Amino acid sequence: MGSSSKKRNSASEELCLFFCFGLYVKSAAISSACIINVLSVTLVRDVGNRSRQTNMDASSLHIAMFPWFAMGHLTPYLHLSNKLAKRGHRISFFIPKRTPHKLEQFNLFPHLITFFPINVPHVEGLPHGAETTSDVSFSLAPLIMTAMDRTEKDIELLLIELMPQIVFFDFTYWLPNLTRRLGIKSF
Repeated sequence: MGSSSKKRNSASEELCLFFCFGLYVKSAAISSACIINVLSVTLVRDVGNRSRQTNMDASSLHIAMFPWFAMGHLTPYLHLSNKLAKRGHRISFFIPKRTPHKLEQFNLFPHLITFFPINVPHVEGLPHGAETTSDVSFSLAPLIMTAMDRTEKDIELLLIELMPQIVFFDFTYWLPNLTRRLGIKSF
């Protein structure tokens, strides 16, 4: 079998896996953070392949991460960041101000993965200092989302300053429009 045939089969298998996994996720109501765990290997390979195709040094990609403010999302995003950093990519990880200490031990590439603490604005109804869903009861999680939405201007300023090529995110409906305006790809 030729090289292009193997690539086509590999892509077809991946598409089938994603479709099947997507159905499973949809039926099981698993969070998008779980999907990141399954897709991380493919994303790492795809980004690396594109780097080689364009004669870019693999370390030249700068990727920003902006996960939902929940440990079940922050942790898988950091695992994905580790996989990307292992391939030489630079990661800017946007994280609530008092949360880095909870994740630092899992940052395997501190020279390539930089935490950018962001202020989480207070929202009426949230306890003072609440930043992630682990800081509040389940019923207050929507207020964490409101607080996250209020970080839009700060995130915009960070993106303008850092100018990553790609931003991985979840739950922030406004991020694709922001990154499009700045000429940054978002997933």
